[in-house]
Parts: sequence; structure tokens; C-alpha cells
Amino acid sequence: MRGDWGLSQWLLTFFVYGFLGWVWESCFVSIRSRKWVNRGFLSGPLLPIYGFGAVIILLLTLPVRSSIPLIYLVGMAGATVLEYVTGAAMERLFHMRYWDYSQKPLNLNGHICLGCSLGWGVFSVLLVEVLHPPVERLISALPELPAEILSAVLLVAATVDVTRSVQAAFHLRQTLERLAENNVLLERVQNALSEASASAAARSAALRQRLEELEAQLREKRETLSRPVQAGRGRAAWEETAEELRRRRLQLLDALEEKAALLQESGQRRWEELRQAQERLAELRAEASQRRAKELKGLAAMLRRNPSAASQEHRRELDQMRNILSRKKKKEE
Repeated sequence: MRGDWGLSQWLLTFFVYGFLGWVWESCFVSIRSRKWVNRGFLSGPLLPIYGFGAVIILLLTLPVRSSIPLIYLVGMAGATVLEYVTGAAMERLFHMRYWDYSQKPLNLNGHICLGCSLGWGVFSVLLVEVLHPPVERLISALPELPAEILSAVLLVAATVDVTRSVQAAFHLRQTLERLAENNVLLERVQNALSEASASAAARSAALRQRLEELEAQLREKRETLSRPVQAGRGRAAWEETAEELRRRRLQLLDALEEKAALLQESGQRRWEELRQAQERLAELRAEASQRRAKELKGLAAMLRRNPSAASQEHRRELDQMRNILSRKKKKEE
């Protein structure tokens, strides 16, 4: 393995192994899915993590080239650190995990796991001992000027692809955040309506109970009036009962007025929340209608390339997005 290569040779090495990694991952995922899957974060035939991994492993193992156990350990450590840093950085930027080992044993925050790290060690040995010697001879055989031109062209193409893919990833993050806001708004309105319904039912039950009590009292007073009374006391009893009835009616009217005011206030608050929800939904519809079909296709392509992508923060919204795109695809078919 050459230790005197220039930048163009190492760039070509990066692109060779990034392409081979894309071939491996795409074929593996396609066989499991039983359909072709253009695997990876980028839209082009390149998986940068394999390219960076290969370059890092080759550079780190230069001093231990003669020892296979050291190649295994050094390569495993270097690739594992790279995978963890890359996964954590992408999740922080895009709120998405484009690979997730959370369900695998002995994983660390879902970014790395023991099984994959051991696999990186095997890959390191295969890379240094089997794959790289012919690749090294091929790249070393290229004249300096063609190597520089080819590496520059590939670098420009990869830069354009990375720029577009990063934009698509940020757009996916924004879409998930809008869905999350919409879900929170709808849940708040639904809870408000449920509370209003429960409160109205409780108030209706209280009013009904109060009316029943008043009716019982009125019946009792009528029965009292209907009984024979002693001379001279009948009118006094009637006046006393009439005054009691008037007082009861006033109490009932006051209670009804108070309940009506509370219901009106609660209704105005619920109506305002409903109005805000309707405005937000109208904004979402406007955004959806203005969004270009190309952007939707970009989101669909990003999710198809990463079928195992996950998001702890927006798990429900990611499922909703996949369902939306799935229904859209079925309608187009």
C-alpha cells in the first residue's frame, strides 16, 4: 500500500470504495425488499461513509500493515468511531437516523452496535489484504494529469449531489416539523372540544338536578296550600308560600344566568381555538398546493433510499409521511 499518494489518488480511492459500498448496500437491500432500491443518502451511486471508511482504514493501518490482528482492531476502531460520529451528526442536523441499530444487541444510542463493529473489522482485513492491492495498482497506473481531472470531475458531481441531498433532508425535517405542529394543534382542539362537551354535560346534569329539587319543593308547597287551614291563617300562609316561590324562581334565574355566562365564555374560547385550527389547516393546504411535485418526489426518493430511516422525535409524523407518499403512489399507479 502506497503512503506517498497525493490528493487526487486518495480522492479516487474514496470514490471507488464509495461506489463499491453503494453496489453492496443496494444489492443487499434490493434482495431483501425484492425490488430495486437505490440505497443511500445521496441520489447518485455513492455511499460516502464507505469511501471515508476505506480511506480512514487504509491510512490508520499503514503502520500495522504486516499484522492482520492489528489491522482488524485498528480498522474496527476507526470505522466504528466514524460511523458513530456520522450518525450522531446527521441525527442532530436532520432529526433523522438514516441507519438505526436500536433493536440490535449491544448498541450505543442506536448509531453503532457490536455486530456491525465486528463486521467493520472483517471488512478492514478484506480491504487491506484482498480488495485494495488491485485498486491501488489501477489508481497508481493513472498518469497524474488524468487522475487530477477525473478526481476533480467526480468531486464536482459529488458536491452537487451532496448539496441537493442535504436540501432534501432539511426539507424532510421541515415537513415532519409541520406535521408535528399540525398534530399538536388538532389534539389541542380535540381535547378542548372533549372538555367542553364534558363540562356542558356536567352543567346540564347539575341544572337538571337543581330543577328537580325546585320542582319537589314546589310540589310540597302546593300540597301545603291545598290542606285545610285555620281561619285567619290561610292568607298569611299563602303569602308566605308565594314569597318563597318568588325567591326560588329568582334563585333559579340567577343560577341559569350564571351557567349561561360560563357556557358563553367557554364557547367563545373553544370557538377561538377552532378558528385558529381552521386558519392553520388553510395555511397547510396552501403550502401543500404550492409545493412542487419535484419536491414531493425528492422526499419520496429520500425515504425509498433509506427504508430503515427512523426518527425518535418525529416517529408518528414519519409514519404519516410514508403513508401519504404510499397513497399518492397508489393513486398514480
